[in-house]
Amino acid sequence: MTRRVAGIAELAALVGGLWDQVFDVPDAAVKVNYGLGRVRFGVAIAPGDRVRMSVRLVATTPIARGTRLHVEQAIER
Repeated sequence: MTRRVAGIAELAALVGGLWDQVFDVPDAAVKVNYGLGRVRFGVAIAPGDRVRMSVRLVATTPIARGTRLHVEQAIER
C-alpha cells in the first residue's frame, strides 16, 4: 500500500518547503500566508514523485508594515 499526498495540510507543507526557493526577502522579519483562493486537486502525488511548482507574481499591495504579494501557483507532477 502506498501513501498518496492529498489535502490542504499536505499542500501547505509542500508549498512551504518550496516557497523560500522562489522569493528571497532578506529584510522580512515575518512571512504570513493569508490562505488559499482556489484549489483543485487533479492527481495525487505518491512518495518519491518529482514535482514542479510554477509561480506568477500577480500584484503587490503596500500594507501597514510591509507588502502583500498576490501570487498564482501551480504544482505539477
